Amino acid sequence: MVITVLYIRNRIIAKVFDAKTEVSATISKMSSSFIFFTDIGLTYEYMGEKHQSNNSTIKNQITKSLVLGQSVRIVLDSKNPNNAFVKDLFLA
Repeated sequence: MVITVLYIRNRIIAKVFDAKTEVSATISKMSSSFIFFTDIGLTYEYMGEKHQSNNSTIKNQITKSLVLGQSVRIVLDSKNPNNAFVKDLFLA
């Protein structure tokens, strides 16, 4: 079950990065969940509409350097703009 969930998540992320639709976003929320994870809330505008997305990721040097209100580059799915990922978290 866990392997299936991870596989599906990785396919979604790969699909979004293959589309290469990149915009600027603002970190609107940061919180720790469990011991090893950070939840990052994002707000951004795409095609004139406001969107929100969340990224859950393992804590690392990049997540530790992010601050609330910071502007970051994200990659999103143009067909479903609520699927968005902080570019530096996945391409570092």
